[in-house]
Amino acid sequence: MIFGAFIDKGPKPWQIIQQVNGVADISISGHWDWNVLRFPEEQGKDHSLVFAAIFDETDGSKVVPWQKVEMHDDFTWEHTFRDVPAGGPYRIETGLCPSNAGVDHDWDFRGDMIHYIGVGDLYVIAGQSNAVGYAKDTIYDPPEIGVHMLRADGQWALATHPLGDSTNSIHDINTDLSNTGHSPFIAFAKKVKNARRYPIGLLPTALGGSAIWQWDTDQCGELWFEMMDVINLAGGKIAGILWYQGCTDTDTRGQADAYYESFKKFVLHTRKELNAPDLPFHTFQLNRVMSVRPELPEWDAWWGNVRDAQRRAAADIPNVFIIPTTDIALSDGIHNKAAGNMLIADRLANQVLDHSFAAPTLSIAETNHERNAVVLYFSNVKEQLLERGEAGYKLFEIVDAWGVNKVKSIHFGPSNQITLIPERELEGHVYVSGIWQNNPTYLMPVDDTTSMPIVSFYRVEANLHHTKWYDYEAYHFGFGSRESWVVVPNNPRPDKRFVWRTEFFGAFDYADRALLDSGYYLVFHAMHDMYGCPKSIDFMDQFWKYITKTFGLRGDCVLIGLSRGGLYATNFAARFPERVGCLYIDAPVLDIRSWPGGKGSGAGDEGCWEECKAWYNLTEETAKEFKENPLDKVETLVEGKVPCLLVAGLADDLVPYKENGEIFVKKYEELGGKIKTLLKPECGHHPHSFEDPKEIVEFIEEVMG
Repeated sequence: MIFGAFIDKGPKPWQIIQQVNGVADISISGHWDWNVLRFPEEQGKDHSLVFAAIFDETDGSKVVPWQKVEMHDDFTWEHTFRDVPAGGPYRIETGLCPSNAGVDHDWDFRGDMIHYIGVGDLYVIAGQSNAVGYAKDTIYDPPEIGVHMLRADGQWALATHPLGDSTNSIHDINTDLSNTGHSPFIAFAKKVKNARRYPIGLLPTALGGSAIWQWDTDQCGELWFEMMDVINLAGGKIAGILWYQGCTDTDTRGQADAYYESFKKFVLHTRKELNAPDLPFHTFQLNRVMSVRPELPEWDAWWGNVRDAQRRAAADIPNVFIIPTTDIALSDGIHNKAAGNMLIADRLANQVLDHSFAAPTLSIAETNHERNAVVLYFSNVKEQLLERGEAGYKLFEIVDAWGVNKVKSIHFGPSNQITLIPERELEGHVYVSGIWQNNPTYLMPVDDTTSMPIVSFYRVEANLHHTKWYDYEAYHFGFGSRESWVVVPNNPRPDKRFVWRTEFFGAFDYADRALLDSGYYLVFHAMHDMYGCPKSIDFMDQFWKYITKTFGLRGDCVLIGLSRGGLYATNFAARFPERVGCLYIDAPVLDIRSWPGGKGSGAGDEGCWEECKAWYNLTEETAKEFKENPLDKVETLVEGKVPCLLVAGLADDLVPYKENGEIFVKKYEELGGKIKTLLKPECGHHPHSFEDPKEIVEFIEEVMG
C-alpha cells in the first residue's frame, strides 16, 4: 500500500486561482500514513511532520520554499500558502518527514502533488450563441499552457475549442442542443496572459439562444443561478464577465424595450452577490442577422432598441464596457466567423488590458442654428473618423415632428464630427439613429487608428441646441427635464475645468464671465425652489456625471452659490468634496431656519418656507432640531480640503450675515480650513458679487492652479 502525505482538499490540476493585488492564498489539507514503512520510533503522530512547497512547472524552481504544515492528532494536516505571487503554471508538492530528519526536505518521503495550477485572472463567459462560439470554419488558434478552463464536467483542463464541449456535463441547464465551435475567448486569454505574464482561467456559462430573462432573477434567472454555481466552484472570485447576448431579445417590442433595465439588474445583482461593486463587464454590441422578416416591419426598431440599450449601459453603469461587432463577417445567418472571432478577441484583450481602449461612441447630438443639419460628436476618436463611401440614409436616420426626414448628404470632420443634412428643415423634437438596423451596411464609419466602427445608437434626441450666450458659443438643452447650459470659453484651458453656477443663471454674472475669459467652461442646471435638499443633490450628481463624460470636462469644478444657491453649492461640496476645487458663495443661505424660515432676525418667506419644509420632510417642530444645514457640514468641507471664498454684505437683512456667513467663517477658521472673506459693510443682500471681480478671480485662480 502507498505511504506518505496525502492531499484530500485543495486546488484541482489545471485550476486557476483568482489573484487579488498580485497574490492569492492557496489552502490544502489531507492526511498522512507511514503504512508499509516500518519505523516504530517515527510512526507516532508526535514524531512525524508534513511539509509542502510550490514549484514552477517550467523549470522546477521553488516559488514557495518548503513550509511545515499544521498537524492534528487524528493524522490529518492543513496548510495555507499565503501571498502566492501571480504566475504559473505551478506544482504543489508535499512530503512526509520523520521529526529527526534534516532540514533539506527535497528528499522527504513521498507526498501527493497537484500539477499545472496557476494564480491569475478568471473570466466568466456569459450570454448566448456568439458567446458560446458557433463558428464551424477553420482558423489557427491552438491551446496554450497558462490558458485553462473549467469544463462542463466540473474539471479543470487546458482550454481547447469548443469551450462548449458538453461531454459528461454536470450543468444540464446550459447545454447547447448541438456541438458548438470556435469562440473568441482562447485567443483573448492568450493575449492577456502574455501581456500580464500570469495565467488566465475561463469559466464558460453561456447558452445559445438564451434571453435576458434567463439571466435576470426578477424574471427567471435560471442561467444566473447556474453562472453563480460555476463561479463558486472556481473559488468565488473573478476578474470580470465577458457578455455577448441580446439577439433573442430583438424578437418582440416588449423584450427589446425592457432590455436595459434587465441587463442593469443583472449587473448590479451579480456585483452584490460577489461583493465586487466594481466588477468589470465587457460587453459586445450585437452584430447582425441576415434574414428578412416582412411580417415584422418593426424588426429594425427592435434591433436598434437592444443595441442602444447596450450603448447606454456602457455609458451609464460604471465599469461596463462595450465593443462593436457590426463589422464582423458571419459564418451563417447570425453567427460570427472564426476569423471574426479572432478580431473580437484582439479588441477584447486590448480593452481588458487598457480600459481606455474604446470604439467611437456618440456623445452629443445637436441641431445647428438654422435647423437644417444635425451634428454628431463622437468620443473615443483617436485622430479622425473615416468615411467608407456609403450613402447617409443607409448609415443614419433622422426623425422629427413630421416623421422620417431622409438624410440627403453626410459630411465628415473635423476630427470627431459627422454632419447630417436632411432633405427638409427640421421641425420639433429631433431624433437620430446610426447603424441600428437588423442587417446594417458593412461600409460604416470607423476610427482611423483602432479601425473599430462607431457604436450603434437608436433614437437619440438631438436636444443640444447650439446657440450664443453673450459672445460665447453655448449649448442650451434639457437634462432630466431641467433647463441646462454649457457655455464654451473662447480660449479653453487645456485642463477643461469648469465653473458651475447653481442658481440665478445670468444674474450678477461678473465673476462668471471673467472666469470664462480665463478659460473656464460655465455650466448651469436649473433646480429652482428645491433649497439644496438631498434630492436636488442627487440631481446635481447626475448632471455632474453627464457633463464630465459628455463634454470631457475635468471633475473638480468651481461652485458658485449666490443666495439660496449657497445651499446647493455647499451641500454638493459636502457630499462630494473630491469634485470641488473651489467653493465661492455670495450672501449665501447656510441655515434654512434663518431663510426662508425667518426664525432669526430676518423676515423670511412664508411660501418658500412651506416648500422648503416639504422638500426636507420637516415640520415646525422637527425643523428646530434640524442638523443637516451647511453650518453643520463645515467639518466635512474642511476635512475634504475644499477652499472657500465668501462674499457678503453686512447690512443684509434678508439673509442676515450673523446667522449664516459669520458662523460659517468662524467654524472654518477654527478647524483650520482655507477660507477668504470679502465683506461689504454698507451692502444689503443685493447686489451680489462685484462689477470688477478681480479679487474673486484671483482667489479662484490661486486655489485651482
